[in-house]
Amino acid sequence: SPREVGKAYLGQFEGDMTQFLQCRSQEVVSNGLMLLTFRGRPSSLNLATWQPWELKLLSQAVTSLVSKGMVEEEKVDSFDFPYFGATKEEIQSIVRAEGSFGV
Repeated sequence: SPREVGKAYLGQFEGDMTQFLQCRSQEVVSNGLMLLTFRGRPSSLNLATWQPWELKLLSQAVTSLVSKGMVEEEKVDSFDFPYFGATKEEIQSIVRAEGSFGV
């Protein structure tokens, strides 16, 4: 279900982000700063229904390729584009739990 998929994606993101922060903490000087930018989503939007504009454009382009016969519809149907847009709160929680950096 979309809810379980969202939980799985969040779990993967948490693990990846934690590992990233741990590695960066060894490189950044004491009291140094690090700026990270993310393509996230507002916490008010449901992960199952939210779609960033970049993916909407990609979807339109692929649909156009199918309609022109340049890509088989079966290939599109079997294609999965794993994308997770974390919320500000999710990122803050991960950073705080990892403990090497402040927010």
